[in-house]
Amino acid sequence: MERKKIITVLPGLVFAVVAAIGLIGWQSEHQRASLLEEQIAELQKQEKQSAVVRSVSKQMEEIAYQQKEISDEQRIEAQQQTMLANEERQKAETSEKMARASEQRAIASEKQAQDARLQAEDQRLQAEQQRQQAIQAKSYTDTLRYQVLGRSLGSLSLAQAQSGNEELAELLAYASYHYTQRYQGDVYNPAVLQALTEASKSIHHWSVSNGAITCIDFMQKSNHHLVTVSNYGEIIRHEKVGNELKSTVLLRDSRYDFRYVQTDDEGSIYAISRFGQFVKIPLNGLMQEATLTGVNHPTDIQLLGDDVYVVMGERSYCFFDKQSFKQLGVCQLDHQISAVGRINSHPMYFDDKGNMHEVISLHETKSTKVPFKGHVTAFAESKNTHTTAYGMSDGSIYVSNPSGTRKLVSHRSRISRLKMNGSRLYSSSYDGKMNLWMITANSTEKVEPIPLFNANAWIMYFTQDASKQHIWTGDQKGTLTETTISIPSMANKLKDELKRDMTKEEWNYYIGQTVPYESFLQEKKGGQ
Repeated sequence: MERKKIITVLPGLVFAVVAAIGLIGWQSEHQRASLLEEQIAELQKQEKQSAVVRSVSKQMEEIAYQQKEISDEQRIEAQQQTMLANEERQKAETSEKMARASEQRAIASEKQAQDARLQAEDQRLQAEQQRQQAIQAKSYTDTLRYQVLGRSLGSLSLAQAQSGNEELAELLAYASYHYTQRYQGDVYNPAVLQALTEASKSIHHWSVSNGAITCIDFMQKSNHHLVTVSNYGEIIRHEKVGNELKSTVLLRDSRYDFRYVQTDDEGSIYAISRFGQFVKIPLNGLMQEATLTGVNHPTDIQLLGDDVYVVMGERSYCFFDKQSFKQLGVCQLDHQISAVGRINSHPMYFDDKGNMHEVISLHETKSTKVPFKGHVTAFAESKNTHTTAYGMSDGSIYVSNPSGTRKLVSHRSRISRLKMNGSRLYSSSYDGKMNLWMITANSTEKVEPIPLFNANAWIMYFTQDASKQHIWTGDQKGTLTETTISIPSMANKLKDELKRDMTKEEWNYYIGQTVPYESFLQEKKGGQ
């Protein structure tokens, strides 16, 4: 049974298999046919595209041929342009060579012209230099000639003054100053200065004391009010009005021997007597007197600070309170004081053993050795020029500055006082002479004295007024002298007092025909 079933089912299975295989084969063929159709369609599409590409390529080829023809034409044109450019370049190179040659010729010509110009300029400079040298030589010669003329006129003026011919003496003195000053000569030359001093009447004398004038001080930095003291016990106040001196005796008593005087800003007068009295006279008040103890023969007072005086004696000094007018203390010495001065704004003194002492305070004194041998009798310093001057008992003066020390010789007796204003040193002596020294920075340079005047008596003391244009001296005979030391002041005064001009004959005789005539009166009017 089972066999029959198998036989019956088997043909069906075979058919089903055959049918399945057939179906599969058909489907495969069908797919293949579809793929071929797609390939054919793709090939057809590609063929159409190839046809388009060929058409485009043909068009491009035609365009390329056209471009080639254009390029050939342009190439031929470029070749022609190149040939033209080469021709132009060759022409330019030829022109450039010609231009360079012309430039070289021009440079050479310019150099020749420059050399010729420089040579001409050098010759001109040499000629100008020679001309300037000639002018300078003439100017130097003229300068020397006029400087000599100035000194000669000064000597002639003094001679005319001695003969009593004052008008001509004044004209000659002013001409002496005029030419010396114009040609940068030394207006402090003795011949020029003395003629100017004499003709301008710049020295005035007044006999004011019975004894020797030992000290002078101006009141309250004045030019016209001053005080003098004498060894006859006199304290005299003076006022200068014009050329007159009005004197008022404040004290005259032989019980005193005044040696130094100072005034303060309030107008009070402080005077020290060698007999030991310290006197104060207020501007408007009664005289006060204190007797010093322990100070033998006081001769000088110097302010220490604002309120303390240092009173110097022969072998001692004391401190004195200005406000209470009482003595504070005394310092005894084993040496003798020979000179008194100020240094570094402090009182200082010299002794007879060759030492100098600076009084710094009531409890401090600085002592040093004097830098040279001798007996110091006067001292001065200039803070501006760092210069110190030492007057000696034999009349010599030592001047020290940073460059060294020099010795000045002119006075024949003891130096009584020294004063410095910058580079100017004033000296007085018992020989009666008042000198001016122009101190230079070079210590090896020789310095000659300039005589200011001769008192014919011991000059005990001198000082200057506030303007520093006048020096006032007091001598042994009680004479007070004012001397103008300002050259311009003397010259202006003399010019203002001229009464006439020189005649042509006087001019030719004293000054010379080669010097152009000048009117000093016209100069006077022009100055006014």
